[in-house]
Amino acid sequence: MSITNVDQQEFAQTVASGFAMVDVYGDGCAPCKVLAKVVEQMEAEYPFINFVKINSSHNEDFANQYRIMGVPTILMMFDGVEKERLLGVHSADKLMGIISKYIY
Repeated sequence: MSITNVDQQEFAQTVASGFAMVDVYGDGCAPCKVLAKVVEQMEAEYPFINFVKINSSHNEDFANQYRIMGVPTILMMFDGVEKERLLGVHSADKLMGIISKYIY
């Protein structure tokens, strides 16, 4: 898999089955750019994980529905249901520790 950039119309279908780690980011967000590098590194190491990105600035209905209060926000989704949420930049090790609960 690769990192899938979606809009609010594509989101539900993209995360409907299995596990997905969703990177919610915004325009001009410096921490979002740092997290993007972490996610890119993770995607290279773990290509079997469904990594999804969605821009909250361009998808306001999504941001309202999921009550996104700040970016970056990471949503851990399983079968279309949010299981966990993290705010801010986190290490790949911390993120993999959470992801491992859902994929192993």
